[in-house]
Amino acid sequence: MYFTSVSLCVPLPCSDLTHLSYLNEPGILHVLRHRYGGDTVYTTAGPVLVAVNPFKAVPLYGPEAARHYSRRGSEEAADSYEPHVFLTADQAYKQMVALNQSQSVLITGESGAGKTESTKKMMKYLAALAGGTGMEDRVLQTNPILEAFGNAKTIHNNNSSRFGKLIGNICGALTHTYLLEKSRVAHQQAGERSYHIFYQLCRGASDEERQLYLLPPAADLASFAYLSGSGCTTIADMDDAAEFGRVKRALAAVGIAPEQQRGLFALLAAVLWLGNVRFAALHEDAVEVEAGSMGAVGAAAALLGCGEAALVAALTTRRMLAGGERITRELNMEAALDNRDALAKAIYATLFKWLVEQARINAALAVGKQQSETTLSILDIYGFEQFQENSFEQLCINYANERLQQQFSKHMFRLEQEVYESEGIDWAHVEFTDNQAGRKARPPAGVGILSMLDEECMMPRGSDATFAAKLQQHHGGHPRFAYNTKAPAADFTVQHYAGPVTYSAAKFLDKNRDTLSKDLVALLQASSAPLVQRLAAEMERGQERRGSQTVGARFRDQLRDLIQRLDATALHFVRCIKPNSQQVAGAFGAPLVLHQLRCCGVLEVARIARAGYPTRHLHHEFAARYKVLLPELGPGPLPPGISALDVCRQLLAHFDVDASQYRIGRTRLFFRAGMLGQLEDAAARMQRSALCIQSTWRMARCRRAFLRSRRAAVCIQAQWRGCCGRARFAQLLLQHRAAARIQAAARGCAQRRRYQRALLGVVAVQVGGRVRARHGGNHTCGVGCQPLPLFRCCRQRLMACHRCADPARDPLAMPAVMLSSCRWPGAGTWSSSTWLPAWLCGARRRRRSGRRQRRSSGRRRRLRWAFFFWLRSAPCE
Repeated sequence: MYFTSVSLCVPLPCSDLTHLSYLNEPGILHVLRHRYGGDTVYTTAGPVLVAVNPFKAVPLYGPEAARHYSRRGSEEAADSYEPHVFLTADQAYKQMVALNQSQSVLITGESGAGKTESTKKMMKYLAALAGGTGMEDRVLQTNPILEAFGNAKTIHNNNSSRFGKLIGNICGALTHTYLLEKSRVAHQQAGERSYHIFYQLCRGASDEERQLYLLPPAADLASFAYLSGSGCTTIADMDDAAEFGRVKRALAAVGIAPEQQRGLFALLAAVLWLGNVRFAALHEDAVEVEAGSMGAVGAAAALLGCGEAALVAALTTRRMLAGGERITRELNMEAALDNRDALAKAIYATLFKWLVEQARINAALAVGKQQSETTLSILDIYGFEQFQENSFEQLCINYANERLQQQFSKHMFRLEQEVYESEGIDWAHVEFTDNQAGRKARPPAGVGILSMLDEECMMPRGSDATFAAKLQQHHGGHPRFAYNTKAPAADFTVQHYAGPVTYSAAKFLDKNRDTLSKDLVALLQASSAPLVQRLAAEMERGQERRGSQTVGARFRDQLRDLIQRLDATALHFVRCIKPNSQQVAGAFGAPLVLHQLRCCGVLEVARIARAGYPTRHLHHEFAARYKVLLPELGPGPLPPGISALDVCRQLLAHFDVDASQYRIGRTRLFFRAGMLGQLEDAAARMQRSALCIQSTWRMARCRRAFLRSRRAAVCIQAQWRGCCGRARFAQLLLQHRAAARIQAAARGCAQRRRYQRALLGVVAVQVGGRVRARHGGNHTCGVGCQPLPLFRCCRQRLMACHRCADPARDPLAMPAVMLSSCRWPGAGTWSSSTWLPAWLCGARRRRRSGRRQRRSSGRRRRLRWAFFFWLRSAPCE
C-alpha cells in the first residue's frame, strides 16, 4: 500500500449517510457506488463504519495517513476527517485513554467482504502508535503466520479466515482463536483449497528441505490426495513460494527456533503423506494398507518419528478394554478412513493451537505478566457462509454470526431506545429487525439445534438420520425452520438473518464428537520427535479437560465468554461489504450490496443516528471532565450547594451550545454527533496551556537546580584545582631544591677538582723553584740517562737505581741531580714560563690515565704527584 495526495481533511460529499437529504435505500446505494468508483471505500452511517472491499490496492494506508489521523483530538469532530479504518481505530484508542474504559472493535460481514484486511490495517495503525518500541514489527509479523495456517481459498473468498480471532491487549496483541475448521485438512469442496501453508511448503521448500521432509518436486502437488481432491491448487495473484519465505521469517521474528521450525514443517509433510495412505478390504470388517501405499506409510512414520508397523496397526485396528481384558478390534473401510483423517486433523489442529498459544506468539508480544487495566480488542471472525454443501462447520459459523448480529442490534437499537425511554428523552422511534428468534430457533420446549445434536451424540445408537428426524419432530412447525424429507442426506433449512441456508446432516455427529482414538495418541506419545511428543501430551490433556463435552458445547461456551467480554467494553462497529461475487475490482453489484446493507441494518443505523444522540455522559462525569473550563470553579471539588447538573447547565450556557443539539436526561447528557468538539477543543487548549505552564515551571525549576549544581561544581572544581595546584607546586619546589643542591654539589666538586689541580700546579712550581734555588747550575752524574718510561724512570730515580742517586740524600735534592743529568735543552736556564706548558701537558695526560688515583689524599701523596709531573716535563734521552 502507498499514500498519495488524496485529501483526508476535506471529506468528499456525503461521507456520512446520516447527512443525506433523503435517507433511503436508493440514496445509500448511490452514495456508496459514487464513493466506491472514486476509490473512497469508507463511509460512515453514524457510529458505524461501512467498508466496501475494493479488491485492489488503494492509496489510503501510507505513513502520512497514519500520522494524519494520529494527530486528531480525542473528541475532535469526526466530520472534519474523511472516514477511514484508521479513524475508527484512533477513536477507540483515544476513548480508552481518555475514559479509562476498555474498547472493542467488531469487524463483521460476509465471507470475502474484507474483514481480515481491515483487521490488518487497524493492527498496523495501532502498532504504529507504539512507534520506536519495536512493537509494530512484532505485532504485524503474526499476520503471515495466522493467515498461512488459518486461511484457505473458498468459493466466495480467496483468503477466507477459517477460524475466529480476538486480538486483545493493546500493549501486546494477545490472540484468542475460535473453532478452527479442521475438516478442511482432509476434504474441500470443488474449487476450494486446503490451508495455504500446505501449498506454500510444497512450492517454496528448497532442495535440501525437500529431502528433509520427503517432498516431491514443486510442480507435483497432485501426488498428495489432501491437496488435489478439489481440483484447485493455485490462487491468482498469490505466489506460494514467496509467501513461504515470509512465513519462515515471521516464525523467526516471533521466536520459533530453527529446530522447532523443522519439526513444524515435518509434521505438515506427515499430514500430507497420511492422506496418501489407502486401504484394501480383507473382508467386510477388516482392512489392510495397500501395497502401493507403503511408501506413504514409511514417509509418514519417518516424519512422525514412529515405526511403520505401529502406524499401520494404529490406523487399521483399535484396542479396547472389555471385562478387564484388552482386545484388538479390526476396523472396516469407513472406520479406517475416518481414523486416518482424524489423526491428520488432530495433528494439524493441535499444531495450530501450539503455534498460536504455546509457541511464543502470545508470550513474545505480551508485555511481562502484568496485564493492562484497559484493553483494546479487535474481533475478526468468519463471515456468514452459504455454499452448495453446508455442514456442521457452516452451522457453527452462521450461529456465531447470528450472535454477533444480535449483539449489534442490542447495542445499536434495543439498548439505544431503552436508554432514551428510561432517561425521558423524546425522540422518533425507529423500527428494526431483531434476529433473536432466528438465533434461538427454539420450539416451545426450549431445545435448540446444537443442544439436540449434543443429546443425540450421547445416545448409544445415535446417528445422523435419527438426528434429522428429531429436528423435524421438534422444529417442524417453527417459521424459521424447514425440513426436506425427500433429500437423501436428510437436509434441513434454517432462516438466518442474512438468508436461508440448507444444511446436510451427514457427519454431524462425528464432527460434533471429534473423538480421537487413544491408540493414535499413544502412537504419538511414543514418537522420537520432541514436538510430536509435546503435541501428544497436549492432546491427552485436552481430552482430559474436555471429557464428554462436544465441539458444539465448547463453541457455545466460547461465544458466551466472548459476548460477556464484549458487553464489558465500549463497542465500535465496522461493517464490511462485498461489492460483487466475482472478486474483481471496479464492479459494484447493487442487488448484492443492498442485500448486505439490509442484513447489517445499515439503513436503520443511519436513521437512529440521525434521530438520536450518540454521545452521552453521566452528569457527574461530564461535570468532572469539563468544569475546569469554568473560571469560577476550577479543578477543585464542587462548592457546597452546587450539584453536578448545575455545573452541566453552566457549561452548556457558557459555551452557548444550541439547545436542539443536546438533551438533558435524568442521569445523563445526550449530544448529537460531533457536538462536544467545541468543549473538547477548549479542554485541549487548556490542557496544552497547562502543559506549557508545567513545562515552563519544570524548566525553571530544573534550570535553577542546574545553576546551583553548576555553581557548586565550579566551587568544588576550583577547590580541587587549588589543592592539586598547591600539591604540584610543593612537589615542584622540592624538585627545585633538590636540583639546586645537586647543582651546588656538582659545582663544588668541579671547583674542588680545579682547586686541587691548581694547588698541585702551585706546589710543583714551588718545588721546582726551591730545587732551582738550591741546585743552581748544571750537574753531571757521569753516566748518561737512558730514556725510560715515566713510572719506571721515576721509580729508578727515587729508589736510587740510578748510579748518580744517593738514597741517603734528601729526596728534594734529587730533582736537581736528575735535571742536571737530563739532556734537555735549556734545563739549566729554565724558567716558569718555559717549564709550565710542559708540566701542564703532562698533567692533563696524567690526569686522564690516573682517574682511579684521585681518591689519594694527604700532602705527601700530592707532593709525590707534583714531583712526577715535574719529572715528566723534562723527558730523558
